[in-house]
Amino acid sequence: MFFKSLEYIKELENCVNSSYSLPIFKGYVAINKRGVEKIIDELYASLPVDVQRAREYLKNNDINPEHKDSKSTDLYGCIKNLAVLFDKGFEVMNLSIVSSAKAKELINKVIENMPKEIFQAKKIDK
Repeated sequence: MFFKSLEYIKELENCVNSSYSLPIFKGYVAINKRGVEKIIDELYASLPVDVQRAREYLKNNDINPEHKDSKSTDLYGCIKNLAVLFDKGFEVMNLSIVSSAKAKELINKVIENMPKEIFQAKKIDK
């Protein structure tokens, strides 16, 4: 089953991994700020649809969805923190200079807080 939100997260990871390494600022990378902001906006928009699709899929296959604990409410907070990182980074032209470790950490937090229904539906669909 295809979920756009998971694809957007993978796209964010690829942006961070393939961004410009800065020898002057060790551990920092320069990332296309507008491109990352667009991906984050698309992630926000796709999440509710993906969760609904996953729940419908599980329901139609008579599978009780695994509901995530209260951490799932932190998902939007994690995405917001990621957006703030790129927004508050040192900006040069259309690039945002941010700590690559911090960006990867925040992306991992987004993944950890994704609703289990999405992963469960994807796994069962294989």
